Amino acid sequence: MPIVVFDFDKTLTKKDTVLGFLTMASSKTVIPLRLLIQLFFAVLHKLKFISNEQLKKAGVDIFLKGMPEEEIKRKAGTYSAGIELNNIYKTEYLSKYPAAIIVTASFEDYVRPLFPGNLLIGAKLGYSDGLVSGLAQNAYGNQKVALLHKQGVDWVDIFYTDSFSDQALMDISTVVYLVKNNDIKKIKG
Repeated sequence: MPIVVFDFDKTLTKKDTVLGFLTMASSKTVIPLRLLIQLFFAVLHKLKFISNEQLKKAGVDIFLKGMPEEEIKRKAGTYSAGIELNNIYKTEYLSKYPAAIIVTASFEDYVRPLFPGNLLIGAKLGYSDGLVSGLAQNAYGNQKVALLHKQGVDWVDIFYTDSFSDQALMDISTVVYLVKNNDIKKIKG
């Protein structure tokens, strides 16, 4: 059986899901102001002044820090139910590789309900005394490969992604498909 890995956001979904989850799950006030602050961090990330991990930590601090774990879990289930999956989810994941590994920079809390029996590697929130304390694990770029290695996966037969930010995972993959707007193109193998 081949080792097949799918990225999540914009590979199996119609759009990115992280900011949507942060804003939907937040119970904090002044969401528009918080969005502006997060946009500032996103610009810093785009300009390469801060890393993806720093961007995600800022998002967790701005929107979720101090929220009860039970509330996050409940809201994650609600958010998950509303995620729009794309045609690649149907034609490649469901039809061909339903046991694939999902490796994502998205939070496991809301991705897990979509893939209950799969190995899932993603970002994790940290909790202290039942409250969100920060970002416990990021899963972006080289981190994805390191997290796969921890699961005993040292190579991948087939990998689907929408982004060259997954170059490290592409490097350990025999075949790579690039997903753009419900289309796939074989770029390796």
